[in-house]
Amino acid sequence: MYHRLGDHLARLPIGWYTAGRVGEVSVLASHGVLQAMGVIAHLLAPFISACVTPLTIVVVMLAFNWQMGLAALVAVPVVAAIQIWTGRSMAATDAERAERDHEATGRVIEYLQAQPVLRAGGRTVERFRLLDDSLHELQRASRRTTLSALPGALGLTLAVQAMFTVLLVLGAYLALGGVSGWQRF
Repeated sequence: MYHRLGDHLARLPIGWYTAGRVGEVSVLASHGVLQAMGVIAHLLAPFISACVTPLTIVVVMLAFNWQMGLAALVAVPVVAAIQIWTGRSMAATDAERAERDHEATGRVIEYLQAQPVLRAGGRTVERFRLLDDSLHELQRASRRTTLSALPGALGLTLAVQAMFTVLLVLGAYLALGGVSGWQRF
């Protein structure tokens, strides 16, 4: 992947290389390539497990007790809807964070490229305000990304726990023989 990226970059015209673009390429070459390769290695197995395990449980429940299986099957769209909502709400903040990351990388490169001028003028101690502002914006965007995940994670956890509770109550009810079983107590 790095070779393909390098070959493509070598064919681009010199005018394409601005400070912002160099920052984008830097982020792409470091984070982007590693993330693309990590998707298969780190997300595919948990994704398959997250899909296959609940479906297997539902099928087994349907085979042994149709009421329990049906109750578990009702939970699937609820949990899926919450998961989709969470993903969509996080996508916007993820995109903002990526944009701030590209901007900060471009500012770092600008700062590094300005070093000869800053050093020639004896201004090496001064901070580069554009870089500082960019890094603060990146920090704020990272915080928003983290906070945007909380409602979805909490909602998903509560939904799954509520569904398990309903299944446990239904299982106990059916194990005790329905309404007549509860009257024994």
